[in-house]
Amino acid sequence: SAGAPDFGSLYSIVIAPIRAGAGMKTKIVEALALRRPVVCTSVAAEGIALVHRESAWIADDAMGLADGLLALHRDQALWEHLAAGGSSVHARDHSPDAIAPAIEALLAPLSGGKRSAR
Repeated sequence: SAGAPDFGSLYSIVIAPIRAGAGMKTKIVEALALRRPVVCTSVAAEGIALVHRESAWIADDAMGLADGLLALHRDQALWEHLAAGGSSVHARDHSPDAIAPAIEALLAPLSGGKRSAR
């Protein structure tokens, strides 16, 4: 059975023009993990420690989003910079190693305080 296509292998830039919503946007975190630069709104970046022109291109209007897409398409150094910055945010805040201590702390009461062997 054919599943959904892997967007990370199909696209070199991920855009999230989200104007309303709550919570962390998992597709953005997936894009960061795949080292894809992200063009998004500030609403889409909520809950993720993204910084404009450091780890993502953040704009809240159509022209700003279009400017980001064009800039990334035309400027390989900017593409690499945002891809690396976003990847760093993922490694620091959202990777399995980053979140494992919080998950272990949540599960510790269920396991009698025993830590899992990793």
